[in-house]
Amino acid sequence: AIVALLVLAVVMSPSDMGLEVHNQAAAHWFGTGMLVVIAIVASWATFRSRAGRYFLDSASKALQHDSFTMDVLVAASTCVTSVYGLGLTVLCFTNADSPVLTELRGSAAHFLAMAPVLLLVVLGGKKLEFRARQRTAAALKELLAAQPTTAMVRLPENGGSFQEMPLELLELGDRCRISVGSRFPA
Repeated sequence: AIVALLVLAVVMSPSDMGLEVHNQAAAHWFGTGMLVVIAIVASWATFRSRAGRYFLDSASKALQHDSFTMDVLVAASTCVTSVYGLGLTVLCFTNADSPVLTELRGSAAHFLAMAPVLLLVVLGGKKLEFRARQRTAAALKELLAAQPTTAMVRLPENGGSFQEMPLELLELGDRCRISVGSRFPA
């Protein structure tokens, strides 16, 4: 995310930042050169980072097993945005005289900034999903622990009186008494 902010800062013209520029050509070449350096660093950092490697490794394993997972989509989209942004940056750098490419300089930075942002959003979603799974597992354990170990069973041989019995002795057709607020014994 820090690299993405640096890329966007370099793309802004010096006049956008409130600076007075005396040599417009030098400012253009400096800004474009800085953009190329930051673009290369951003692309390298995105894919060499722990997050980028995780998605690339996971996508590679999924494709080896002929499955198409979310990690394949994330890896493909970050690769495409980085390669396209880097290509557009190099194209804008080599053809600096073209007014169309000068306008596209901002687009290159946006594409380069999207790969780390996309990784950040997807990792945030995975973190939230992991926390939700942990809470669900804890709630299920709590429910299992709350299951009663005995039940009040009606015994026809004792004149229909109720007696407390372990759950293991319950049989199909037994009649149980469940008082208000008690747990269901099955």
